[in-house]
Amino acid sequence: MSVQRPGIALIGCGAIATKVHIPGIQESPFALRAICDMDRNRVEKFKQDLKLDPSVAVCATMDEVLALHDIDAVSIATPPASHAPLSIKALDAGKHVLCEKPSALSPAENRSICAAVERNAGRTIQFFSSRFRLGAARAGRAYVRDGKLGAVCRADILFWLPAGRACDNGLPVWFGQKVHAGGGPFMDMGQYFLDQLLYILDWPRWQRVTARTFRGLPTGYPPDVIYDVEDHMTLLARFERGIVLTLDTTARVNQHWRWRTTIEGTHGSLIFDNAAEKKSIFRSSRNGEIFEEELELFEPGGDMKVRLEQLAAYMKGERPELGTDHVQALAISEFCEAAYRSADEGIEIRTEAAV
Repeated sequence: MSVQRPGIALIGCGAIATKVHIPGIQESPFALRAICDMDRNRVEKFKQDLKLDPSVAVCATMDEVLALHDIDAVSIATPPASHAPLSIKALDAGKHVLCEKPSALSPAENRSICAAVERNAGRTIQFFSSRFRLGAARAGRAYVRDGKLGAVCRADILFWLPAGRACDNGLPVWFGQKVHAGGGPFMDMGQYFLDQLLYILDWPRWQRVTARTFRGLPTGYPPDVIYDVEDHMTLLARFERGIVLTLDTTARVNQHWRWRTTIEGTHGSLIFDNAAEKKSIFRSSRNGEIFEEELELFEPGGDMKVRLEQLAAYMKGERPELGTDHVQALAISEFCEAAYRSADEGIEIRTEAAV
């Protein structure tokens, strides 16, 4: 007798749903049972364009989705302002949740998500940090834990998207509005790299952060369209164990698309570089000679597929290492809030633990 696959509903039918969520679900142990967006006609067209199975339910509200009997999990692919309320509603309905980043617009919203997880025992939430996208983050974490880097002293994150008007790049207006997106490239793409870094370093707490932002590049949108997120963020932060972080994120720069993360220790370094032939390496030196090792890939493939495989194992009673959870998302959210506050007020922000 065949075992029925667990069911999942997709909330949001935008570009990220088409490019990431649907392909990931189709490669996973889950069966797509419902799709949802506020515009029912848009959902119908989405279903038709992607040639989804006729059995997939079309919904226009989260309530419609949660009324279905065969939904075990929901995947939220909506603008950030809706992430917290939709996540909490799904958790309280007894569903597992996968949600796009950023997890929420503020630490306060993240704390509400944490409370929802705590009152719904056995239900999980994972946020799309792309931690496992290249499959080498777990290997990097093992190198740090095994002491191969020695004492970690600093890390550098660089993320560049080529210059271009936001409207020409196909970005919907909400991407440029704090009320909907929470922030610009630092809040959006920067969270990918913060999560990867903090995961590898076993989540050290931040103590001080100084940040500066720039905004003013032409967007191409009409003058009456609000576009109030940063174009560029640069920061310097200090974490526990004396770790210093420099970070530079921009959505529009006159450079080629580039991201790079380096983690420096007293005995060696980790380098993750999309422009390099070897994209994930450990580098050390002995007697003045440089040695390199490519990191082992643990979970190659799309982030969605990996997270659903982990969730399916969890639902079977196993205890796999899940992705970015509610507590980790809160830590990232608190750091982001401090960085934006530093940039807005022109001051260094410190925690009570900062020395």
